[in-house]
Amino acid sequence: MIIQIEPREAIYQNKRLTPVFIKMQSLITALNRRYISDDLSNRINEHIIPVNLFSGSDRDLMKIIVKEHGSIVQLVEKELGLVPRKHYANQWTALGMCVFGLPLGLVFSAFLDNYAFLSIGLPIGLAIGAGVGTRMDKKAESEGRQLDCDE
Repeated sequence: MIIQIEPREAIYQNKRLTPVFIKMQSLITALNRRYISDDLSNRINEHIIPVNLFSGSDRDLMKIIVKEHGSIVQLVEKELGLVPRKHYANQWTALGMCVFGLPLGLVFSAFLDNYAFLSIGLPIGLAIGAGVGTRMDKKAESEGRQLDCDE
């Protein structure tokens, strides 16, 4: 079983820290609903223990929760193929802007001989990336590989 993050009074008093904490708790709850081997469960707990032992500022606590959340999602995706909802959409939106948007903007700019059109590729790449990511999320959902929590 995966251990929970120990709630602290500061978590509920800080409006920026609260959603990060809730997001991590929902990931842990969703993982506890699935069958996970003891080995993987122990490796996930190794990412949660530093959060529970952390005694620094709220800002640093938020950073460590975000970092460990990402590490856990990456580990679970690699080992079990499970992903949170909207995982691929969030990932591919950024990738689409970089991989498709910037080169398309460069082509438009070079073709029109005006580098003001460089940024026109970004929304196109954003749309392509969001479409690819949404399709991958739907595929993960239909295959039963989607966790009941948001990215």
